[in-house]
Amino acid sequence: MTTIRLATPADAPRLRNIYAHYVQTSTATFDLTAPSVGQFAEAQAEIQARFPYLVATTAAGVVGYAYAHDFASRAAYDWSVETSIYFAPAATGAGLGRQLYALLMQELMRQHVVTVTACITAENLASIRFHQRLGFTQVAAFPTIANKFGRWLGIVWLEKQLMPAPTLPAPVVAYPQLVPLAPQTLTN
Repeated sequence: MTTIRLATPADAPRLRNIYAHYVQTSTATFDLTAPSVGQFAEAQAEIQARFPYLVATTAAGVVGYAYAHDFASRAAYDWSVETSIYFAPAATGAGLGRQLYALLMQELMRQHVVTVTACITAENLASIRFHQRLGFTQVAAFPTIANKFGRWLGIVWLEKQLMPAPTLPAPVVAYPQLVPLAPQTLTN
């Protein structure tokens, strides 16, 4: 049984460890060194001041997380976000990501977010396919943009509209102002 709930400050060490795995072993993130638990907790709190930050838990504890953050800092971009999702290696491929993202998108719609984006390393075909299965389409590519592990890497940007773009959009509501998400129990 899996539960999806809002992340808490107590989750930061486990979330950081999941992220650190990808920093140290993959090109899924372009961070070259893993943040400390304190740095990770600070970034998590900053994101949660405005957007949902969800975790998936099983009997093994926290196995994955997904969140949204500002796409860009200028106010005209308020209705667009970038999303991220990470799972412990042993928890990948079980369909939890799809369910976690579905709930994240639902919560973003409650905030009046119109467009979600994902920036993915071009060689991360599994993540690109995952996002495409969820309705994201590729809108940009940068073939030689970063260097990690002594290799030049590209990125692709994918986008999904959660709703038609209104002529006069409602202001985006800071996530803490909404009725809190109740934990969702999934039967795998």
